[in-house]
Amino acid sequence: MPCAWPWRCMVKHPFEEFIQITCDLRWRSANTTESRFDITFGSWIMAAQRPPRVAIIGGGLAGLSAATHLLNRAQDQLDVTLFDMGARGVGGRASHRTEPHRFSHGLQFLSLHPSAPLAHKEVIQTWLDEDRIVELPLGGWLDAQRAQYTTAKPPPHDGFFGAMTEGARVYIPKGGGVRTLCQSLAEDALAKGLTLRTQCRVREVAKHLVSPDGPSKWHLFGNTADNAVHHEMSEKAAKAAADEPLGESFDALVITDSMMFLEKWHRCSLIGLASCAPNLVAKLGGTVPMEPLFSLMVAFPAGTDDDVPFDAACVYHCSTLQWICRERARGGAAAADDDDACCWTLVSTREFAEQRISEVPMRNASEYLLTWQYAPQEASYLLSDPAQMMLQALRRATGAFNAAPTHCLAQRWGAAYPQSSDGVSDGGACVVDDSTMACAAGDFAYHCKDSAASAAGGMAAILSGKAVADELVARFTVDVSQSSLFQVLV
Repeated sequence: MPCAWPWRCMVKHPFEEFIQITCDLRWRSANTTESRFDITFGSWIMAAQRPPRVAIIGGGLAGLSAATHLLNRAQDQLDVTLFDMGARGVGGRASHRTEPHRFSHGLQFLSLHPSAPLAHKEVIQTWLDEDRIVELPLGGWLDAQRAQYTTAKPPPHDGFFGAMTEGARVYIPKGGGVRTLCQSLAEDALAKGLTLRTQCRVREVAKHLVSPDGPSKWHLFGNTADNAVHHEMSEKAAKAAADEPLGESFDALVITDSMMFLEKWHRCSLIGLASCAPNLVAKLGGTVPMEPLFSLMVAFPAGTDDDVPFDAACVYHCSTLQWICRERARGGAAAADDDDACCWTLVSTREFAEQRISEVPMRNASEYLLTWQYAPQEASYLLSDPAQMMLQALRRATGAFNAAPTHCLAQRWGAAYPQSSDGVSDGGACVVDDSTMACAAGDFAYHCKDSAASAAGGMAAILSGKAVADELVARFTVDVSQSSLFQVLV
């Protein structure tokens, strides 16, 4: 029976004027002589006429973790859009290349340290149960001074992979590198309503009022597809790329790329962020300090590595390399690709990367010598100096790989991992500025008391993304039965 009284049940919402909710108003006839209304409020969840929009910049582990958890918890209550600039799809620092061979040259694995927080262990166990990840056997270490592989535990040493000496377990997604996990998370989020904008670089943000009496909204500007600015693009072409509005306005902004907090000369610096969200920038201490690394993708004729007694190893007593991994050990397409070549990925030490960057800086003086401009990764530079030095270090450390490589290319990671594992979030897992609804999530925003527990493996980024999702759900969805904002108007 239809409602006898045409009530409009309204709720005051912090980001809108009034929004309508659906009430559970039921007409109940007990007998022919008595009729009454039975109004059951229950635990209504506020549903806006237009769900609040959340923009996530960055399709790495943090951004995809945030998107997945937002849609898991509030699929029908939030409109989530993720912008990713990667030319080869989502993944961020977990990216890989497929030409001419398959290389996972970004984040090498997920790790679980014995003293890791419970949240780390729960994520790993969940993904093991879901058959998403498998353990990557790590049987020993490579002593570069002696060119000797050993299963004996070496003394602790610094570096991104130093935690491996403390008994950490290493995991990779089933059937490929870490980017495989990113693709899986993206597919889950797309199935629940995520809007994914790939090959889309956000270059500028602004805040404007949409209505005279409403809050200001975030507006994003950038370039897409063939016009998208990337790291290898020349500075002239990058400056000529025209920006355009990227979608409608957004109620909240989540930044998962630490490079967006860099100085204006850097190509990834987000224009307008400092003026629109000064509190967020201040909480992060301005520029987020990150450490550089180089990775080397090298392929040899099939059979070259037959005598190499390991698939993956941490390297110590070496100023150039700290990690090497046989690509076919990752399984999946990488194993099939290894039929006609043996492919390896090498990761440099921080000291090596800093030295190379000091010799060939990431920025150059502009033509007017008054400002700096970004120095793109020139192919001639990446094919020569860093690549050849890392290749020679591999040969010295292993006493093998003397055949001429069929492919040898380096990748510069100017912001590979946070300078300090303590993060910048005052003990939390993410940073939220309530005054502007601007947020930061990622390993750079994650705080962990045990540095070894978060030093390697991407877990900090994953948990930071989940944390920012929880924060936004708490702010944008309200249990009306428990809320002081609840008002019923007749």
